[in-house]
Amino acid sequence: MASVDVTPMSRLDLTPWDLQMLLLEPIQYEILFHKHAFPIEFIIDYLKASLSRVLDYFPPLAGRLSTDNTNDKTAVYFVDCNNKGAGFIHAAATDVLVSYITEATHTPEIVFSFFPLNGTRNFQGTSEPLFAIQITQLEDGLFMGCTTNHAVVDGSSLWHLIRSWSEIGSGREKISEMPSFERDFPGWENRPIPVRVLDFTTKIVRPPLLERVFRISKESVAKLKARANLEAGEFTSFQVILGHIWRCVARSRKKTDGNSEEVFVTAIGARGKIPLPKGYFGNAIDVSWLCMRGRCWEMGWAELRSGSRRFLPGKGRRRLCWVF
Repeated sequence: MASVDVTPMSRLDLTPWDLQMLLLEPIQYEILFHKHAFPIEFIIDYLKASLSRVLDYFPPLAGRLSTDNTNDKTAVYFVDCNNKGAGFIHAAATDVLVSYITEATHTPEIVFSFFPLNGTRNFQGTSEPLFAIQITQLEDGLFMGCTTNHAVVDGSSLWHLIRSWSEIGSGREKISEMPSFERDFPGWENRPIPVRVLDFTTKIVRPPLLERVFRISKESVAKLKARANLEAGEFTSFQVILGHIWRCVARSRKKTDGNSEEVFVTAIGARGKIPLPKGYFGNAIDVSWLCMRGRCWEMGWAELRSGSRRFLPGKGRRRLCWVF
């Protein structure tokens, strides 16, 4: 087994991209497997061993958030790479079928119990793991629920970890892409940023709402683009998907008042938009919102595009400097 050649690190300061996530919930990501011939004990031991190895490449996720408190009721949040470890839970729901999850119209309530760290906020990473997984045995498969602190990583970085974990688990000696924890990039000077001290008694209570994941196939996107292009010129896939979702949501609300406002919020990745190191590990997203007035579900594609264009990235560098 090859040794991991990683520069030791003890601390990772948070950027403005990271700090804006402190009050939000962690990222949750699931992978569903059909039943395998290997005994569950072998699978659990193998996952633990490979996770331990891959975390050597990603030391912040084995640490905890910490704070340097000041005298003005503010604190500097950072990742203390203290190797306290990730969370690992093995659970069982042997009366649940894979098809019960994949074929359900709405997300079954029991699925939420398949994730660790439910009800927490990112700033609670001072006492909770920054990365935790739960392996739940189903009647005919396995559900792997991953929960990752969103003040430390975004979805792209989480997938970098999952991909690297898969490589180690498949027998590779080293991962194919090393993570970069560099924070001295153009547009932002790496220095501690004080923010107000957060309330550690806050707990998220899930509202009594049904959740559903909608999957839009590439064929459906192509049809939407063809229809939109016929009406108002060239559209990107991003524009037609946003326009279609916005129109459907507005139609379901059916506000007939022409003065009613509809607000749409989306997260836009900054990777590729500003110069970041290869393998940049952390948050690199911009949260954008748009408000339009009127009966949005009756708008043509040209009007919807004029709105969706306002979502296009371009403020990433300025967003980095919101604290200065």
